[in-house]
Amino acid sequence: MAILAISRQMSAVNENLIKKIAEILGYKYIDRKMIRERMEKNGYPSEKFNKYDEVKPSFFSFFSKDRENYVNYLKEAICCECINNDMKCVFAGRAAFHILKDIPSCVSVRLVANGWTRLNRAKEEFGLDSKGAKKKLLRSEIDKFGYYKMYFKLKLSDTSIFDLVLDTTNMTEDEIIKAIINCLKSKVNEADEEISREKVNSQRLGYLIVTLLFNAYDVNVSNLTAEVTGKTVTLNGITDTSGTIEYIKKILSCEMPAYEIVSNISAVQDSMSPSRR
Repeated sequence: MAILAISRQMSAVNENLIKKIAEILGYKYIDRKMIRERMEKNGYPSEKFNKYDEVKPSFFSFFSKDRENYVNYLKEAICCECINNDMKCVFAGRAAFHILKDIPSCVSVRLVANGWTRLNRAKEEFGLDSKGAKKKLLRSEIDKFGYYKMYFKLKLSDTSIFDLVLDTTNMTEDEIIKAIINCLKSKVNEADEEISREKVNSQRLGYLIVTLLFNAYDVNVSNLTAEVTGKTVTLNGITDTSGTIEYIKKILSCEMPAYEIVSNISAVQDSMSPSRR
């Protein structure tokens, strides 16, 4: 039982190769379409998906509550797929490698190739001429760089964030598949299984809490997160006043009476008032 989270440069490998890995392992292959369907099933507005999913965000979206809502629904959807498929998943993109980085049984892989190789593969994969393929590859790089930097504060060029980085330029499909499966088998053991399930369930509950506060109660908190450890919920974020913090704590005390609610949310206006200088 393991989770394989694959990130790739466009045309570093064909998507069918990732599907083949899932088939060999007997795991569920989860791509963009399935994540979108899961997000919509969980309540995310379908018309907003394309605006935020792996595209370079606009300057104004940085300050948008919709951006945070998208990320939270994305995280919840990924956790849902792990739970629903008994932690036997192969994710293609969607930042799954980062979202699941604290899950012991998750193995993250980055697939890259040199520019010339990717250009030729893109021409074949998408039926484009050289100019069209170059344009598509460049657009993908720009979108992903902005997406990961703004939403997750990551640089995909940082190899330390992955368990395995493969340059597929001179590798055959069989060699790529073998390297990935060997990495998976070497890094995952049975002792991690129950811990991984518990962590994924706790993460999902935290995302559900944020979704509840944003969408059912319209709370005004930036960078809101909820970390669940046992029967304790710890909240983090930034808001205007301490009144908002008390409002949130009352909501969760009613919604989750069996849990202790701890707030580390900062109240900006209160901290700047004359009496507290």
